[in-house]
Amino acid sequence: MYFTVFTPTYNRGDVLKRLYKSLKKQTFQDFEWIVVDDGSTDDTSKLMESILQEDKNLKIVYEKKENGGKHTAINRGAELAHGEFFFIVDSDDYLPDNSLEIIHRYTEQIKPDLHYAGVAGLRGNSEKNAWNHFGIGGKETTNNEYLKKEYLDATSFEYRYKYKIYGDRAEVVRTEILKKHPFPVYKGEKFVTEGVLWSALAHENYLFRWFNQVVYITEEYRTDGLTKNIKDVHKKSPRGMRDYDNFLIGCSELPWLERLRAGVNYFTSGSQANDSNMVLFKNIACKWIAIPCFIMSRMQR
Repeated sequence: MYFTVFTPTYNRGDVLKRLYKSLKKQTFQDFEWIVVDDGSTDDTSKLMESILQEDKNLKIVYEKKENGGKHTAINRGAELAHGEFFFIVDSDDYLPDNSLEIIHRYTEQIKPDLHYAGVAGLRGNSEKNAWNHFGIGGKETTNNEYLKKEYLDATSFEYRYKYKIYGDRAEVVRTEILKKHPFPVYKGEKFVTEGVLWSALAHENYLFRWFNQVVYITEEYRTDGLTKNIKDVHKKSPRGMRDYDNFLIGCSELPWLERLRAGVNYFTSGSQANDSNMVLFKNIACKWIAIPCFIMSRMQR
């Protein structure tokens, strides 16, 4: 099996079939579709049961579990996966007909070189219109010279901070690498950012081949989705955010501004997690930025 197309879903029965139809149209068909239902309360299970009964050609695995957050669904998907490369496609998004064919072209280029964790393409609101993402400080990356090239080889950190290209991308990662980097799980918290994975791989100097073709369609970000409600989500999962920010603080390859920003967020999330100041100062990954970051976090209250 070449690809695992993985879909974590929660109460998206109204749009999930659109993704399924786009998978049926793929010009490259050596893939499995794994759907992990994170405790949906709508008709998702009925929809998937009907698809499973009707479709005997596409290899589909559907599993429903207790609600625990997208990161726990990804962990389970990695355990179930048999594809060489793992592609996370959210249930309210879909793929252009030639998406996997394009991705396959680039994975074959990097496949022999184990310095590469995978490849990544563009997201768009149509096949011809990539999302115009804005990055840190509100800088638009649409006219970045590197987006005019066929592809760029870089770590995730280099892509964002050296080449200054921001916004969501459609990452496809080697399954064996994903299996070795499961997301941490915190009791009572239901969110861990996918940045935990991409940042860990960057810190380990894994490269991605970032190519400039749209292979993933997000028509809009839903009002009830994670992206639209990310600040509230962070507040409800402070320990996960605290540990992620502390990891970034310790990444010497990041620009100092980013490490300082992470430091401020570390103290904010730590406070929300009811950690004492003594514990936060003791555990911070870079001691000398502790005091200024602590002061700035208190000024933001």
